[in-house]
Formats: sequence, C-alpha cells, structure tokens
Amino acid sequence: MSSVAETSGVLIPGDFKSEEFQDPRRREPRTPCDKIVQIQSIIGEEKGEFIEVQVVDCSTRGLGLIVPRAMEWGEQFIAKLQLEKTLLLIYEARYSRDIGGEKFRVGAEFVGFAESRDSMDSKEILGAVLKSHEAKNDLPPAQ
Repeated sequence: MSSVAETSGVLIPGDFKSEEFQDPRRREPRTPCDKIVQIQSIIGEEKGEFIEVQVVDCSTRGLGLIVPRAMEWGEQFIAKLQLEKTLLLIYEARYSRDIGGEKFRVGAEFVGFAESRDSMDSKEILGAVLKSHEAKNDLPPAQ
C-alpha cells in the first residue's frame, strides 16, 4: 500500500503553478493548468454521473474547463481538492461556449463546500495551496 495519496482525477495544490497571467477584466490572476479531473453535476437534490473534464486555468475563485457537454448558467457541480484530506468544492457555471468537436469551454465560480470542512476555512485552504506552491518553487531545477 502506497503512502502517497491518490491524486488522479482531483485537483491538488501543485496544480496552481506560478506562471500566472492577468486579464484586466478578471478580479484576480488566472493560473494556466492542464489536468484531467472528474466533476459531478448537482441537479436539484440529486447528483449526476461523474464526468472527466480538462481544467485549463484556475484561480482561488474559479475554474476554466473543457467539458463534453454544454452547461447552463448556474448549473452546479462538485470538484475534489486533495489537501491533507479531500475537500468537495461546489462550483457554478457562469458561461458555456461551444468550441467545436462536441466540446464546450465552461467558466465556473467557486460557491461553497459540499460537506463539513473540519474547521478549515478558505484562508487556511489558500494557505495550504500557497505553501505547497512555494515548496515546489524552492526545489532545484530537474537535471
């Protein structure tokens, strides 16, 4: 049994790289990302199937995704963030554009947590992400 947590299909702090890009129309910088994760739609009181999506950028307030179907404005979904424990984050679609090839570019905003956070607030979560990010940047370049 491995002591390394399973990180396939979930976001981890290391996904939030330092190569930020700033669009003046944005409230905060976006970080480019290229990772396949699984999200689960929330439809009313029911949860839909997990689907694989590509995260193309992220920030503390949102995700940019490539998904296999259109999403309605306000449609909610769950994404997992792996820290010391897995947190279930709720996002809400803000736009969905057809980009061809049965793919859609979706922008989603973070709106809350799907379960108890065991006293971790958003500042602590951001701190954990940033701490991981700083540790990653302190490593010597790969040879």
